[in-house]
Amino acid sequence: MTVSIRIRCDKCGQEKASSNGWLIARMRSPEVIEFQAWNERRAKSPNAIHICGALCAQRVLQIWTPVNAPKTESEGSLVYASSHDNAAATSN
Repeated sequence: MTVSIRIRCDKCGQEKASSNGWLIARMRSPEVIEFQAWNERRAKSPNAIHICGALCAQRVLQIWTPVNAPKTESEGSLVYASSHDNAAATSN
């Protein structure tokens, strides 16, 4: 018997269908949040933040992002880090 798990956007509550625009975010530390392309395995992680698209991703950033946080690239993911912790974000 197959169990179907329904996934909802953690920001707006929209249920995931077969759309490809979904993202996963996760807190790497209190100063770092990482956004990744959708991946079923990572989506099942207890600390995954399910995001239905760009608008909800912006809403997550508006709540979390420190003022003037620098953006860095890390292994194909967009990472925001506070200015005092920028070295840690780029070394992951």
